[in-house]
This record gives sequence, structure tokens and C-alpha cells, in this order.
Amino acid sequence: MKMKNATIKWSKKESYESALNSTECIYLFVVDGEPSYAGICYKSVFGGSKREIKGRLRSPRYSASYAHLINGLINGGGELYIGKCLRLDPSRIKSVESSLINLKKPAQNRQVLSAKYKLKHTGDIPGYLQC
Repeated sequence: MKMKNATIKWSKKESYESALNSTECIYLFVVDGEPSYAGICYKSVFGGSKREIKGRLRSPRYSASYAHLINGLINGGGELYIGKCLRLDPSRIKSVESSLINLKKPAQNRQVLSAKYKLKHTGDIPGYLQC
């Protein structure tokens, strides 16, 4: 079966607050240059409180009570990246996340997933994804 192509445009975030309104995205925590956890915000928003974005009521993936933990990770040398899938229907984001996890399984992701997309990366590409 031939894999489809998908492009992820990465943006490195300097704080929890800078990622608050991210939606329809993949988020990636990197620690010591290695992937720690990858997840998605499809029908949710990365942070803050429940609110309407793009005509949809969205709950936060990481409410304000996580701000100190995420900022502590970043201030301690960890990294947070938000990835947007270019030219791809947002409903496909879970399959793109599966393909990302399949490349190099983040330490905290437990699921075993199959790759459905061949990924290309642009923007602020996390170091371990640079080839």
C-alpha cells in the first residue's frame, strides 16, 4: 500500500501562553533532544479555558492548571512544538500523529500505531526530525 504524503509546519513555542489558542494541530514535547509526548488538538484547543474558536466550542487539552508544569518544562530546557498539517483536511490529523509517533516513539506515548503518511517537515523543525 502506497503511503500518502503530509507536510507538518512546526512552530516552537516559548511558553504555555504562546500555545494557548492552538487547535487542529499536533503538539510535541521534546526533552533532552528526544520526543517525550505527542498528541493532537482536533476538536479541542491546547490551553486555557473552554471557549469558542472557529465557530466551535472547544475544551482545552491542557487547562490553566498545567501552565506551571509546561512552563517549567520549557524553562528547564524542554521544548514544545505545535505542528499544523498543510493542505490536509483536519479530520486526518490523528493519522498524521500516528505516522509521527511511528517514526520514533515518544517516551510517554503508550499506543502502538501504524504509519499512514510519509511526513515532510517545515518551519521550526524539532532536532530529532531533521534529516
